[in-house]
Amino acid sequence: ALERPGGDGGRDGVRQFLDPTAELAPFGELDPDLQGEFGLLVKPDGNGERVTLPEAPPSANVEANRLVGRLDPDGAFGGRFSERVSGSRQYRLRQSLTSIGTLSADQRDRMARSLANTVFDGASGDSLVLFDGRDLDAEPRISVSVQAPRAATHSGNEYILTLPLPTYKVSPIIQELESHKTRRYPIDAARVFGPSTADWVVELTVPAGWRAKLPPGDTATSAFGSYRASYAQDGQTVRIERRLVGARGIEPPERVGDLIAWLKRIAADDAEYLVFETAGK
Repeated sequence: ALERPGGDGGRDGVRQFLDPTAELAPFGELDPDLQGEFGLLVKPDGNGERVTLPEAPPSANVEANRLVGRLDPDGAFGGRFSERVSGSRQYRLRQSLTSIGTLSADQRDRMARSLANTVFDGASGDSLVLFDGRDLDAEPRISVSVQAPRAATHSGNEYILTLPLPTYKVSPIIQELESHKTRRYPIDAARVFGPSTADWVVELTVPAGWRAKLPPGDTATSAFGSYRASYAQDGQTVRIERRLVGARGIEPPERVGDLIAWLKRIAADDAEYLVFETAGK
């Protein structure tokens, strides 16, 4: 732990904890497995102090995904996908990019194509932007240009687009919780979705005259986290957002009903497709 003196020159300053043995942890950040654990702070005079290692809030552990592009009249998509991570969500991505300097051109091409295919099946990718996972000053962010010739399929006077963002399959969890008539033990909110934020934004420019049949949006907040989904069209711009924020805390067993109700609100946002009516209808 590092400690900066207080404003009066005393010893009660601001403490900053770090793990110098953690290869991929930026300065001032702790591995998620250490957060909230007890530690012994040994002071210069030899005295010890029992401390609790700080826990980063869900707002610090972010995975933000953004897809911006256009749909052409034939259903083809062209645009760019980016992913930015921070806090506890960064280590998987950092680990996968620790050898970026040794990637061949062919390996980068395959990586771009693989990343583009996570957005749309059959898509091609180029103009890949990566970062060095070992560079702890680098923002953990990647992006790729995506071209998908059949992102939306034609049916009569409509086009059907598979939404390139996740839905949360929580029905099995709901069934498991509802199968028990009573709950005896407290509920650890951090075990539901984890103390982190998952943010997805899709912004599409569609041909003139196209109108999307938009699902209803929703906002659901509970002691176990919050969820927000929004669908909107303004002229030729369609914007879709899904944001899930987890929580920390120990809740009493009688709050299991609140947990089930919250999960059902999330499960209700199950739209996997977006239908566009074209000008010809």
